[in-house]
Amino acid sequence: MNAEKTSDFALNKKYKILVVDDDVATRYMLRFLLEKEQHQVFEAEDGEVGLQQFREMQPDIVITDIIMPKKEGISLIKELRAEKSHLPVIAITSDVHGRAKEFLELSRQVGATTVIEKPISYDNLATALFESTQCSG
Repeated sequence: MNAEKTSDFALNKKYKILVVDDDVATRYMLRFLLEKEQHQVFEAEDGEVGLQQFREMQPDIVITDIIMPKKEGISLIKELRAEKSHLPVIAITSDVHGRAKEFLELSRQVGATTVIEKPISYDNLATALFESTQCSG
């Protein structure tokens, strides 16, 4: 991804973004990076709360972890797709027992627009945001 495109994206368009992750540190880091670019960020600690937040806040983009208590990311992605088929969804996960690629591929199959393996860098996040909004057009 061209750095100019991702920084243009970060500077020009502001989004309402819902971050769904059971890890407080990951939510904090994503909020910090996204708010630094002036995006409006909402948080949820699991898929159940994430679905409620989605319905209340109507975000432009959802970033969701895959492995969470209560409702996992795969189920959340399926429900988001059923409610808003063109919503950009970015799936994230750590390499749990060497299965990150498997979880991320499954996420794509159920409707994630873009996937990122943790740890997440600013560049990976900017690229994922750019790609997910281009794909969901």
